[in-house]
Order: sequence, then structure tokens, then C-alpha cells
Amino acid sequence: MISSQRDGYVSIYALFSLSSLLAALALAVNAGWLGTGRVELQSAADAAALAAASNLINDEWLRLGSPDADSVLTAARNASIEYAGRNRALGRVVVQTTDDVYIGAYDANGVIVPVDDSPTLDEADVTSVLATRYRSRGEGVPILLGPLVLIPEVDLQAVAQARLDRDVIGFRALDNQSIPMVPLGILSDPTAFNVLSWEYLIVNRNGTDSFSFSPGGFVTGSDGIQEIDISLPLSPTGVVTDGNGTLLQLGAGNPYAQVTAGVSAGDLLETNKRLLLDPATNLLPVTASVGPAPSSTNYNTLVENLNTLRLAGSVRIFPLVQNNSHINAFVAARIVQITENTGGPLVVRLQPAMMAAPLAITDSARRDSAHLLPSPYLAKVRLAR
Repeated sequence: MISSQRDGYVSIYALFSLSSLLAALALAVNAGWLGTGRVELQSAADAAALAAASNLINDEWLRLGSPDADSVLTAARNASIEYAGRNRALGRVVVQTTDDVYIGAYDANGVIVPVDDSPTLDEADVTSVLATRYRSRGEGVPILLGPLVLIPEVDLQAVAQARLDRDVIGFRALDNQSIPMVPLGILSDPTAFNVLSWEYLIVNRNGTDSFSFSPGGFVTGSDGIQEIDISLPLSPTGVVTDGNGTLLQLGAGNPYAQVTAGVSAGDLLETNKRLLLDPATNLLPVTASVGPAPSSTNYNTLVENLNTLRLAGSVRIFPLVQNNSHINAFVAARIVQITENTGGPLVVRLQPAMMAAPLAITDSARRDSAHLLPSPYLAKVRLAR
């Protein structure tokens, strides 16, 4: 009798111990399982937020009133859904809906204010996305021993935000990636008094609007984005004050080759591979000159490389130059047309564009002091939080 009682006690104790062991094992397995799911959902959310923000970089914002802004927002949401769907969380494709993608801008407290019906770029430069596996969508995550506690599945979610950082004050070249900048300085007059300046013709919309860009190139016709003719005086008779364009020496590189090759890290060894506005003056001293003599080897190279960019419809960075001596801002543009004149000047028509600038150096603290910040032309896409 005593032995039987002891056997019963041992059996109950063993059962209790086994149950505790199984519960602990299930807890550990579930923790690892759910942790993996959260990591995978976060990767999906990050990719989706970056894709959505990247699709907000669009020339539409440069058109007066941005009449097709809604199409930009739709493309951004669709990009988020597409990139989320390229990821899996615990073996299942991550499925987003448009309700999982928010677009807006931060207010003074860092809270996203959703876009309205007719947004500007300043109102639509942040994306916030959800990546989920919700039971309500039939995508709950099953857990080990969940049915025993009447919770067979749980919800998982991840949130990511990305933004367009447009406080561009310079660029840093990488050893394997040049800055896509054309060393053609454009006359800048922050007061917009000079009628040949970027500010007068582009910012204040006094330029011509004779061309529109499509994937096949430029065609005749207005598209709501003004153009500017950059007049580059040529040697031997031209002087820098004759036009509104100058040839710049950016680092140690060959300016004619830099038109297509960009400004390389090797060109900028003396400045730590950077082109950067001075923090005290928000200016960058630069050597400006007229263009090469017509029919010279350098002239032919310059025109050929400019035409290469024009035919490709490539967007490039151009420096704005104040007083023919200092860069004070950077813009982005496509080359629309090139006109050669006997004896000069060489006239290059540009249309502003919006461009992703992964090599940009940014500083929001300079927004109230530096020229043209936040930039309507250049943006660095960043994960925000």
C-alpha cells in the first residue's frame, strides 16, 4: 500500500515536471519563432518604406500646381506593396494593402500629417508603412501548443518610416561611385534680380516652356516645367561675365571628362573626397572659366559628352555659382538642347528635374541659412525610424 502511494506521487510529479518542461520548451520555441517573424516583417517594412519614398522623387512636383500629384502618390503606394511582396515572413509572402501605406510630412512634433487632396512636395516627403500577419486577414502566426490555451494564432506587425532628406549641402564621392555632377556652373542670384539667373528663370518661373520630357526624350510642347538657356562664353574672346554659365574646375579632374564620368573620389583627394559648402558661409570657393575654343579637341569633347547626356535624357547635378566665384547651391536638370554658335557662346538648354542623391551630405540645421533648402531638386532617401 505504501509503495503504491509512492508510485502515484512519483507519477503525478513526473507528469507535472513533463508538463512544465513542455511549457518551457514551447515558450522558448515560440519566442524564437515569433522573433524571427518580427525580424522578417521589419525587413519587409523597411524595403517597402524605402521603395515608397523613392517613388516620391518625381518631376511632377516641379510643375506649377503639381496637377498629377495623385498619380505620384499612387505609384508610391504601389511600390510599397510590390517591395513588401518580395519578402516572406515565416514562409508566407508579406501582403500589404493601400491602407498599410501612409504618406505625409512631419509636423513640429515629429508626427506624420497625412497628405491632403492636392499636396505639395513639402506635404508629401515621408512614408510610413505596416508589414503584418494579422488573424483578421487570415494570416495569423500559429504558435506551438497554442490550441491548448485557446490561442492557436497571434498577430505580428512591423512599422517602418522613410523620408526624403532634402537639406543637401554637398556630396561625398566613393571609391567606386563618382558624384554625377556636370562642371557647368549656372549663374545664381538669390535675390532673383538678374534676369539670366536660375532664380529668376526657374524658381520664379520666368523661363521658357517649349519642351516636355518623356521616356523617349524631349518633344516640342509645354509640360509646365520652365527651361533655362545656359550661355557659356568661349575662348579666346569670351569672358566669364558675358554669359550665365561657366566651366568649373572641380577638384583635380578633367572638366570635359567629368561631364559624363562625374566627379570621382580621386578628383577630390585634397578635400577628403567631398564637395561641401562651408558651414560658416554656406559657400564653396571654385575656379570658374570660359569654355574651350571652338573646334578645339576640348571643345569637341565637351559638346560630344553634353550630347551623350542629352540623348540619354540623363538627370545630372549642376552647381549654382554666385559672383562667378562661389558655389551656393546644387540643382538637378536634364539637357534639352545644345546650340553651337560660330565663335561662341555654346548654349545649353536645361530643364530642372528631381533626382535621388545617395551621395548627398545633408544638414537640417542649415535650412534657415543655406540657399534653396530644402531642395526641390535633390533628395537622399533615408529610413527615418
